Amino acid sequence: MNKGIALGLVMALPATATVAAPSVEVHGLLEADAFMVNDYAGGSTTDIILSTMSLNIDATLNSMVDGHIAFLYEEDATDPPALDEGYLNIAMGRSSTLSAGRMFVPFGSSETGMLSFPLVQLMGETSESVMMYGTEDRGLAASVYVFNGDAEEAAAVNDDTLSYGVHLGMAQEGRFAAGVGYISNLADSNTFQELDGVGLGTPGMIDAPVGGINAYLSWNAGVFTLIAEHVSAQSNFIAGDFNGLLAADAKPSANHVELIFEGGRGSTLALSYQTTAEAAFTGLPETAMGVTLSSEVMNGASVGLEYMSMDDYAVVDGGTGKSADMTTLRFSVEF
Repeated sequence: MNKGIALGLVMALPATATVAAPSVEVHGLLEADAFMVNDYAGGSTTDIILSTMSLNIDATLNSMVDGHIAFLYEEDATDPPALDEGYLNIAMGRSSTLSAGRMFVPFGSSETGMLSFPLVQLMGETSESVMMYGTEDRGLAASVYVFNGDAEEAAAVNDDTLSYGVHLGMAQEGRFAAGVGYISNLADSNTFQELDGVGLGTPGMIDAPVGGINAYLSWNAGVFTLIAEHVSAQSNFIAGDFNGLLAADAKPSANHVELIFEGGRGSTLALSYQTTAEAAFTGLPETAMGVTLSSEVMNGASVGLEYMSMDDYAVVDGGTGKSADMTTLRFSVEF
């Protein structure tokens, strides 16, 4: 073929469509704590730790697909740093999304102005590899999800039992948020999966799944915000559950009430009262009261001081009958 003709044909072809590069955002969080603990046994511990180092990467491929990756390091807990979350979202319409990957399932709110994690979060927080469908429109939200939980059943032959959950919520930005949730096996939560008795099985092993329920409310009135949350097992775990740790049937639950006052220059004062019931085997306190004062000292940098007082369960209920307290000074930077 004549070279001039060939060149003309090539120049006449339409140009290849240009694919835009993904939009990538990186977020980080560093938290350093100095703390003093007076424990139930009467001992005292003082330490300085890097309590949190979190790196989050959010990538938007186009108007329909985005992804999220989070790495987390917590001194004395995750060493070396570990993958905390990694999932993708696919838009299924104007207000619906299909998500897949490792994430914290939408069971509860865990909203707080305190430095420490609420007891409701410690009891119900569940991190799993999940398939989830969610929809949100005009302040109303709903999601349903399914995953193969880590909790093993003592009599199970195959690890093929799927857990599932559902969440319903409503919110008005800056005013209030409320919701309810259900998870088919509360034993899949991170806290319950660490419980280990003296049985021949694995940590967190149970006889049969026990569902969990959750309800939360957050209401803002000017400079004040009221938070209330409840999480509970739907029925009893039975004696021998958690690889022989549980001595008697128990239906654990937790409650969290908190009042937050927002002052000037980015300062907040938070007061919390928290309780658990039938949860001595988890190591969580029966009651906890705390106060936190925090302030943003400059853009992205803050300092906080918290005091928590905790009462253990009575001896007859599986505790020590003693009290403990913890004072924490935290410096944090977000970028």
